Amino acid sequence: MRLVGRAAPPGPGRSFILRDAIPGDAQTIADLVKRLAAYEKLAHEVTASVDDFHTALFASPPRAYAMLAEIDGKPVGFALWFYNFSTFVGRHGLYVEDVYVDPEYRGHGIGRALFAALAARAVAENCGRMEWWVLDWNEPAKRFYRNLGAQSMTDWTVQRLTGAALLALGDEGSERSKRFKHQDHQDHQEKKSKHELDRLARNVVDAGLVVHRALGPGLLESAYENCLAKELLTRGLAVQRQAALPIVYRGERLESGYRLDLVVEDAIVIEIKSVDALTRLHDAQILTYMKLSGYRMGFLLNFNVVLFKQGVRRLVI
Repeated sequence: MRLVGRAAPPGPGRSFILRDAIPGDAQTIADLVKRLAAYEKLAHEVTASVDDFHTALFASPPRAYAMLAEIDGKPVGFALWFYNFSTFVGRHGLYVEDVYVDPEYRGHGIGRALFAALAARAVAENCGRMEWWVLDWNEPAKRFYRNLGAQSMTDWTVQRLTGAALLALGDEGSERSKRFKHQDHQDHQEKKSKHELDRLARNVVDAGLVVHRALGPGLLESAYENCLAKELLTRGLAVQRQAALPIVYRGERLESGYRLDLVVEDAIVIEIKSVDALTRLHDAQILTYMKLSGYRMGFLLNFNVVLFKQGVRRLVI
């Protein structure tokens, strides 16, 4: 977008240009934001970097948008905005985060042109509203906005969550979400019918037998895992390999580093062994995995045996 308007400074016959920002403008926008912050006596609050602006404005999709005002190629102002939504109106709105014009170029139509360009965009995109904030002490800005026809929303107060308070509430939400997912997984397991689990169990044992006949005993566990996963996949079953197994302790989800060898159809855990003999410790291990993961059925498959049936143990909780 290129909009041209007449500007009084610095002399007759000169004009300003409004244009949409491009990726190469990230540094310019960062500089203009610093000038705005200095004018508002808030320079100490600016932490945004050039990379931050580049990511926010030119990602796909962008999180915000910007427009520059230039005179003879010199940036003298900018507008930055994004979209919000009104549940009462039922339409999205255009929220103006910042509009700034360098002091020596104010009073000559650049600021109004920026707002008019944003208003034209809002109308063209069927926005229900166009809104922005203004500092209480900034009387010149308030007069300017009233001249635009803006109304002061005196019945509303801005609420802000930032810093440690935002992190704390976010952590609470993350933990709540993890607990919900864990409960949902357990509910899903409880809904698995006995008939369906028995069908899956027969497939697991039969697939293990096919792998054992093909490879025999004496190989590494990883070899049996790879082949068994492939055999199950060829049967049209969903298989997860090395699925993460977190631990929930005192209501908190902890990443433990444990892994389940195979999970079939989000219903059966398989632990693969290549040992001289299965022991009670192996039983205890997979039972613990099943309790932590919420799966009701598990298999210990020891491939280091002469007859495969000697290495099969099915466990149900």
